[in-house]
Amino acid sequence: GTAAYTSYQNPMQGYYGAMATFDIYNFPTLKKGFQSAANMALHTSKEAIQAGWEINPTLYGDNKTHFFVYYNVDIKYDPGCSNLVCDGFVPNKEDGDWWIHTGRDTNNLTPVGYWPKSLFTTMRDNATSLFWGGTTVSPSNEPSPPMGNGQWPGELSAFVRDIQYIDASGQGNAPESWLHNLRAEVSNNKCYQVSSLTENMFHYGGPGGCTKN
Repeated sequence: GTAAYTSYQNPMQGYYGAMATFDIYNFPTLKKGFQSAANMALHTSKEAIQAGWEINPTLYGDNKTHFFVYYNVDIKYDPGCSNLVCDGFVPNKEDGDWWIHTGRDTNNLTPVGYWPKSLFTTMRDNATSLFWGGTTVSPSNEPSPPMGNGQWPGELSAFVRDIQYIDASGQGNAPESWLHNLRAEVSNNKCYQVSSLTENMFHYGGPGGCTKN
């Protein structure tokens, strides 16, 4: 499932990075086969990189919330690779292109690692689309798990704020200047929803419970 904001029209020079602040929650009862994540992504029609926080009992062997990274060099045919399972993501080096930094705010960021540009073809220099929000995964015919903190969007629900894209000069750009490039994306509003984007912040999530065949 998905409840997020995505860009659908890239600026003339493309997206060279993205930023956001997420609040993070946990679902102690989530079982193997289910996932719930808060994440951001940059991608083209073929390739993608992604980072955020997820609960994934199948991958980690527990139902705690973990920081994760993911990349895919062929969205159509390749399932992609998470964390350090493959050689693509390089932790704590001093060169590279698609860097990840994490911290409590934009003034206190620590580098985590990067994906070298040599991994990519269409994303060697920039991306054409962005994504901020929540995602879930569930087995076929099983009710989907909660997203965010399990609440419908509102004052007490999960949020994403301080979203920006990075331009070719390395400057951050808040949505006020490119709001027309963003749209809400919800896979099934009976299970998940997203609020309007107000003052560079939106709420998202829901209780889940949808089944797929």
